[in-house]
Amino acid sequence: MVTHVGAAAIIGRLPRKTEWTRRLPAAISALRALETPYLDRAAVERLLGLSPRQALRLMKSWNALSAGHSLLVSRLELIAALERQASGEAATQEAHRRARIEDELASVRRLRKAGTVAIAPAAAPSAGAGGLPEGVDLAPGRLQVTFGTVEDLLSKLLTLAQTVADDVDRFQALTAAPRRLDS
Repeated sequence: MVTHVGAAAIIGRLPRKTEWTRRLPAAISALRALETPYLDRAAVERLLGLSPRQALRLMKSWNALSAGHSLLVSRLELIAALERQASGEAATQEAHRRARIEDELASVRRLRKAGTVAIAPAAAPSAGAGGLPEGVDLAPGRLQVTFGTVEDLLSKLLTLAQTVADDVDRFQALTAAPRRLDS
């Protein structure tokens, strides 16, 4: 009979590093502040936010001492092990990954906030204004928009964009610099 061991069983030997490696700097600082020479499983659990089983697995990898039915790990050895873990490639990669995620979340938040602004097209431009919305002046090399609120500005820019899309050739003619006659 063949039994298959899934990846979760193999990976499950240690807690997922993303869950506890981000706590390493705070844990190292807390350990330095302690005076006790040894820590038990419950202390390691609280320190790194681990389950009892995760704490035991990590403590065994740190050569914990057996004291009756309990395991103890030297505070100094634990500091050294956590510092090695914090300076390792996996922790560095995790820090970069978290920074990328935070940047992406900030971008999404900005987009969501921008999406809450209601933009209505400005009133239809009058024929005398060259087809531009009121408060929008266009000359070769210059665009000037007079507005009262952010929504007013966005509305005028939207109307300008729609006007340009309707007649690109006319817009290019309005923005083109006058041609010089070469002498």
